[in-house]
Amino acid sequence: MSIETSTAEPSIPLNHRLWKITSQGEVRGYLMGTIHYPILVEDLLLKFSAIRGVLNDVTDIAFEWEERAVNSDINPSHKKSVSDFEKHCETGIKHLLTEHELRKAVDVIQSLQTDASVRDIECMHPFDYEFEYYTLRNSRKRAVEESLKKELELIKQRYLLLGSQIGLNIVNLEPYRQEHNQCVKKHAALLLSLDDNLFNYAKNNNKQIHALSPFQEFYDLINNLSHETQRKSMIDVIESEEDIDFSDTRACYLMGDDCDLMTQTRFYLNDDEILIDDNNDAWSNEMLPVRSRNWLPKIGKLLESKEKKTLFAVGTAHLYGKYGLVYLLREKGYEVEPIPLQVSLFSKLHDNAGVIALTAAIALPLIYSSYIRTTAHK
Repeated sequence: MSIETSTAEPSIPLNHRLWKITSQGEVRGYLMGTIHYPILVEDLLLKFSAIRGVLNDVTDIAFEWEERAVNSDINPSHKKSVSDFEKHCETGIKHLLTEHELRKAVDVIQSLQTDASVRDIECMHPFDYEFEYYTLRNSRKRAVEESLKKELELIKQRYLLLGSQIGLNIVNLEPYRQEHNQCVKKHAALLLSLDDNLFNYAKNNNKQIHALSPFQEFYDLINNLSHETQRKSMIDVIESEEDIDFSDTRACYLMGDDCDLMTQTRFYLNDDEILIDDNNDAWSNEMLPVRSRNWLPKIGKLLESKEKKTLFAVGTAHLYGKYGLVYLLREKGYEVEPIPLQVSLFSKLHDNAGVIALTAAIALPLIYSSYIRTTAHK
C-alpha cells in the first residue's frame, strides 16, 4: 500500500487516550495510551464501553517491548549467568556515583529490603535501581500485602473450622487451595501495572502479542544518555524520602477524557509542540522521541495486514506532540482520530452503590411517611 505524507499539524489534545487508525476508509488498528501504574483491565472494561469494543475488535496487541520484559523480574541480580551479571555490572550505579553517594544508594534499598546484598545493589543498572526503589516505596504495595495477609488468614480460619467439624485436614481440602490461590492471584494483579495486566489479558484471550522493540534497545538508549543525565536521575531518587502513592494518577486515568492525565503527571507541550516532562526527568525528555520513531516501522508493518487488527498499547506520553505517535502516523498518511472515553452510567452507579443505598435507606421511609400522612388527611 502506498502511504502519502500528510501536512497534518501536531496540536494533539492531551486528554484523549484511545485512538482509531484508518487508511483508505478501513479501520487498521488502534492506539491506547497506558500508564505504568497498577490498574486492572477489569476496571477499564467496566468503566469504558469503548475499550471493551476495541479489545473485542482486535486480533493482536503490540506492547513497548518483548514478553520477557513484561510481567517479569528484570532486576540484574536475578540473572543466572555469572558472566552476564558481571557484564551488566559494568553499567551499574557504582560507575555513576561517588563513594558517598553509592553508600547512600545502598543504604536506601537495604532500609527497605534488608536481605538485599551490597554487590547486587551496586551492580544494578540505573533503570533497575529506580524500578526497585519505586516498587519498595510504593505505599499501595504495602497496603495490598497487608490486605492479602488478612484475607488469607480469614480463609484459613474458615476452612479450619470446616475441617474440625467434618474431620478433614485443611491440606486435603481442594476448595481451600482453590480459594487461597484465587485470593493470591487477585492481590497480585492489584500490584501489576496496566501494561502487565493488559499483557495477561492478551494471553488469556488468545490475542497475538507483538513487541515494538527489544528490551535491550531500551537499556542501550539509557546507556547512551550522558553520564551527568544518568547521575542526576540517580541523585533525585536517593534523596527522595517520600512514599510513592499513585492514587491520584490512577483516579485520573479511570476518569477517561474528563481528566487530563498529562497535566496531572506534569507533562506539557512547549511552543514547538514538543512534549516535555516537567519533573526534570531527562530520561523521558531525551528518550520519548527516539523510542516513538523507532517503533514506526513495526507499527507500519502491522497496520499493513488486512487480516488482522492491532491495538498498540504504549505509555500515554508516547502519543502526543510533534514526536508522538498520533502525529507521526498522520504524517505517514493514516487517519488517526480520538475515540471518546466516557465513564459508563453502569460504572457510575456501581461506584456509587453505597451512596445510593444509603440515600434510599434514608429517603424511602421519609417518602413513605409523607405518603401515609397525605392519605390520612384525605
